Amino acid sequence: MNGRMFALQWVADQPWFVQLFFYFVLMMFLFLAGFWGATVYKRWEAAGTLGMDISPAVVAVASLALITWQGGWGSARTPPAAVVRWAPMAVALKGACGLYCN
Repeated sequence: MNGRMFALQWVADQPWFVQLFFYFVLMMFLFLAGFWGATVYKRWEAAGTLGMDISPAVVAVASLALITWQGGWGSARTPPAAVVRWAPMAVALKGACGLYCN
């Protein structure tokens, strides 16, 4: 196994500083997700935690349904153009929610 039993190959092939940055960002994301979950649980208890867990799935399914309804996936040989087309709107919505949904 050459000591790479649990290594992600596309991360392990990178230089050490890229691996360090990747794992730092991953750990910070997990820390912030846990902190956010604890904050939501403390404020709204089980109902808020359930809503926080379900709402991203609802948004993802609705987004996929909208992209499919608009016919934005393209052919099987091309990358999904709808994802690239809708990405700026998703970023803008996330930024607006971050600013005004406090």
